[in-house]
Amino acid sequence: MASEVILGQGTDLRGFSWWSDACQFTTYLAPNSPEADRIYNAGYCNPIPPSPPCVVSDQLGTMFAARSRHPGGVQVTVCDGSTRFVSETTDLRTWRAISTPRGGETVSVP
Repeated sequence: MASEVILGQGTDLRGFSWWSDACQFTTYLAPNSPEADRIYNAGYCNPIPPSPPCVVSDQLGTMFAARSRHPGGVQVTVCDGSTRFVSETTDLRTWRAISTPRGGETVSVP
């Protein structure tokens, strides 16, 4: 339902809750992925640290990863209101499966 994201710097609006495009994340990329976020406008992409990596891509649409500044993963809130830590080593197929009810998977969380 919700995850940590890293705020962009300067004109990079990723992570700002008041900008509708930036207040979301997808599970296309793994948590804390070193791969670049994808955005449709170069003016909103500032890949210079401390901003997360990004590239302009009009073909794949906007995709922002769940990211945090602490090592090992991200904190997420699930639909039952609980919070969990998701490791950045979580299998990408599992990360994608738990982000949707469509597959009907059952995932147990310790």
